[in-house]
Amino acid sequence: MAAEAALVARRCLDAKETGLLDLSQCKLTALPKAMFLMLPDGHRHSIKKCDLSGNYLKSISSKIPQHFTQMEEFICASNENISKLPDGFSQHEKLTYLNLAGNKFSSIPVLCPSLQRLNLSNNLITNLSGEHIEQLSKLKEVNMQGNDLGEETVFKLGQFTTILT
Repeated sequence: MAAEAALVARRCLDAKETGLLDLSQCKLTALPKAMFLMLPDGHRHSIKKCDLSGNYLKSISSKIPQHFTQMEEFICASNENISKLPDGFSQHEKLTYLNLAGNKFSSIPVLCPSLQRLNLSNNLITNLSGEHIEQLSKLKEVNMQGNDLGEETVFKLGQFTTILT
């Protein structure tokens, strides 16, 4: 446990210089509160990419979109238990890439209009519920591989430049 805490602390310090908060493969079950203390306001706003992949998270903290206002890429793949995206992501103005592959999403969450690339592969999605995805005019690439999509859903997704099903 001490080794994981030290790894998180080191990666938070690295993020101050690189703009990449890489907490992937840290065996996290929740985001440590100390993470936000280690990244004071000025540094939180400089985070361009946040990677929480390969942990044991059950949810995504609503603090992520609130504190990382300049974040362009968010990756939270392969946590296996996440099924919901906090509301703050739908208003995030800078986010262009979202990777939620390998989780338990059963529907496509409400997303921010700035999104250009979306990876929801290997989830539990069977159809498009809601019209919100059709309002994502900047969305160019959607990866839905490993979901049990019907033909109608694939047809709806066909409006994007690249679709992987």
